[in-house]
Amino acid sequence: MQVSVDYTSGSGVVLSAEQRASLQTSLVILKTHYKFQRVLFWGKLTGIKDDYFIAQGAGKDEMKDRKSLYRWSNSFFLGVLN
Repeated sequence: MQVSVDYTSGSGVVLSAEQRASLQTSLVILKTHYKFQRVLFWGKLTGIKDDYFIAQGAGKDEMKDRKSLYRWSNSFFLGVLN
């Protein structure tokens, strides 16, 4: 998981050390809470008031057990995108 967060600056989006640490912790919690087999960090959307972070998790069945989630600023992943 650390590798995917470390390479986000390659797309032009740079995460601060605080954001990277927070995301790494959040992604582990997300994987445990939803019982995902894997979690992918998709990226950061920069907004006018807040920044949003998008992640996607998948269970044993990649198509059936897949959820995309978002979080804003320094919160944990709260919203499910459908």
